[in-house]
Amino acid sequence: MYYLSLKVGTTATMQAVISPANAIDTRITWSSSDNQVAVVDTNGLIIITKVGRYLIIFFLK
Repeated sequence: MYYLSLKVGTTATMQAVISPANAIDTRITWSSSDNQVAVVDTNGLIIITKVGRYLIIFFLK
């Protein structure tokens, strides 16, 4: 788990590490716990839109 402190209007990119490295399906879905505070795109790019708390999660498809 990683913690980031980002200001409104800034971005960060998350990168998932999948184990084992030879996994058959490595497709990822990203999700934000609060899309009014932070949105995340399909590539893990997080955009902070307002002050608040959020959790970014990824799921293997």
